[in-house]
Amino acid sequence: MGLLDEAGNLFNKGVASAQKGTRTLGIKSQINDLNKQREKHLTELGASLYEENRNNPEVRGPREGIFAAIESVDAQKANLEAELATIEQQAQEAKQAQQAPAGAPMGAFPCPTCGRPSLPEDVFCPGCGTNLAALKAAPAVKFCSGCGAPLNEGAAFCNNCGMSTAPAAPVADAAPVAAVAEAAAVADEGTPKES
Repeated sequence: MGLLDEAGNLFNKGVASAQKGTRTLGIKSQINDLNKQREKHLTELGASLYEENRNNPEVRGPREGIFAAIESVDAQKANLEAELATIEQQAQEAKQAQQAPAGAPMGAFPCPTCGRPSLPEDVFCPGCGTNLAALKAAPAVKFCSGCGAPLNEGAAFCNNCGMSTAPAAPVADAAPVAAVAEAAAVADEGTPKES
């Protein structure tokens, strides 16, 4: 029984080692979670202390570089937010301009760039100068008749649904086929059948 006892001891040591490894990983994971919580709380504390003390020369003095960096980031953020607001305002104005005015000439279409009504004979958009002639000369995009997805030029099948892009073949009239089959059956009636 010495061999079995030795195998049992090895097995028990392996199980104990695996349990210690599992426990070690669990503890490390908990420590990592606590470190994340600590960082979050430090960030909140720092933000609140900054707001309370940014104008306090006693606190600010030895940390002037940090305060200046925060103020620089805040200024950059304010500039970007203002730029974003301007872009969004322009997009809103373009969207409103895209709706043709009541007196727009017949056949007018919105410029794909700015939305201003353009006439079919216009070479350039009167609003933004987009070359409309080049856009008209561009090949038209075809769409799948099955799912509506845009098709790649020359594609035999839709990349989205797999439907064939070839035009459907005309359906043959079934009457001539039935007549040929009936005539063949009549002809076979007079022919002796092999056994």
